Amino acid sequence: MSLLSDVSISLKEGTKVEEFLVKLPNGHQQKGLAFKDAGTTKNLVILTGMNEHSHRYQELAEYLNGVGYDVYVLDAVGQGLNAPKIEDQEKWYKGAFDDNVMAAHIQIEGLKKGGHPTAIMGHSMGSFMVQRYLELYPNTVDGVILCGTNGGNGAQMHVAFRLAQLTTTKKNWDEPDRFLTDMGLGAYTKAVKPHKTDVDWLSYNEDNVNKYIADPYCGHMDTHGAHR
Repeated sequence: MSLLSDVSISLKEGTKVEEFLVKLPNGHQQKGLAFKDAGTTKNLVILTGMNEHSHRYQELAEYLNGVGYDVYVLDAVGQGLNAPKIEDQEKWYKGAFDDNVMAAHIQIEGLKKGGHPTAIMGHSMGSFMVQRYLELYPNTVDGVILCGTNGGNGAQMHVAFRLAQLTTTKKNWDEPDRFLTDMGLGAYTKAVKPHKTDVDWLSYNEDNVNKYIADPYCGHMDTHGAHR
């Protein structure tokens, strides 16, 4: 499966898609998909959610192209174009969260050189990256969108982080972490009654849920390293 080839064959007329690469000063690199159209005058950088990838934002990107935005969807470490092998999904090295945030900043600063207004959006896990972005790089974007986010539960997050510290070792770093994954997402599954799948909470639209389940680049269990 090739994310770039699959998205190219289903584009609306006028929309162009290309892979972009962000080089970080620490030597790491991150990729994403850029959706562009003629006559656009604004930019939007999107940080994706957990266990998904940039291709999933095609429909949204094409709509935004139609209202004047070029859209740059940055795949997180261990997702999409940054983990082309299925077995490498959700494998995060130490410091990957910070690299995701830094990559977004580098991409945004590069886009701003073109003179067009540039905004940032984060969905779910990406929304927490955007919150961190705003702490580190205030007043560097022209707009912010937080989708599927939350906050104010610092005590719970502290406990979860301590559990991740206690249960993560060098040996299991890249191994699936069922315990913390169930702690983090299990409540969403239980909240939908009755439910046909463990991810019915993703969407009221069954077709959307089924597409997610069928996508080999979605739905992988988080690793110990990702939680750490």
